[in-house]
Amino acid sequence: MVVANHSLIFTQSTQTIALRIVNPAFVLPKASDTTVHILASGPSIQTNAIDLLGCESVIFVNGSISLTEHYKFDKIVAYVITDPRFIKHNCSIPLQYYQGGYPLYISALVAEQLWQDAPDFLVQYADHIYIIYPVDRPIDDSLIALQQTSLLGKIAVTFNKRTRLKHLKHSPYHTINKKIGVSWDIRYGFVEGGTVALVALQLAYSLGFQMIHLYGIDLINSQQPRFYENQENAAPTKLDKAITHRIVPSFDWVAHNYQQKGVQIYNHSPISKDLFTFIPYRAD
Repeated sequence: MVVANHSLIFTQSTQTIALRIVNPAFVLPKASDTTVHILASGPSIQTNAIDLLGCESVIFVNGSISLTEHYKFDKIVAYVITDPRFIKHNCSIPLQYYQGGYPLYISALVAEQLWQDAPDFLVQYADHIYIIYPVDRPIDDSLIALQQTSLLGKIAVTFNKRTRLKHLKHSPYHTINKKIGVSWDIRYGFVEGGTVALVALQLAYSLGFQMIHLYGIDLINSQQPRFYENQENAAPTKLDKAITHRIVPSFDWVAHNYQQKGVQIYNHSPISKDLFTFIPYRAD
């Protein structure tokens, strides 16, 4: 894997594909609606009235795309995968349910895992796949410049190491609060928060949505299988250790900052309804 011409290049034998990196020159498609629904994979999503979202804008993350087997969605905005472990344990899901026609935003690590496990998938949908990445680990020259706001940040870039978020506090495209943060424009990198749903939230804001609804963000019952799994095939999760100190504070920080810009965010999971300070619960 190499980076060239703002693309991630994979070569195998005589086959080469280029996946476009979402960088400052990338033109994001602007939202055609004001409202979007982010569908995550917590079991509570089975209690939501998903059938009523058929004509609404939706964003899938990880395994929630399998909802397309049972429901019809007319306005799929995007599909987001940032954790290569999802591909390692559930590669069959995107292979079965993703059929192109809308953007698939993935991290470089996910792209590498797909190239290893399902190269034909990358070849088939290369024109629909876009690379996004954490602001503290840029892979494109135009974004590496953002890290050079301090001596330590410059040293980290030089040695290809991860930069601490606090060294990015002067970035005009992010608001950092110690170990958490928020992106105002995903073309300049997203801020990780322990779950792909938080990345999808930053994508939704970058696309211009003014009202964002979250489904399946259960968190506190993370040992339960995701709605598309059972006890036998459930992939391991690292959510428990991170919930209190990273995931919940990250969601609240993102919501609080976006609300200052007039964007409303609602949580539709009855499981996590009491976890957040800045994300009100709304039943269907």
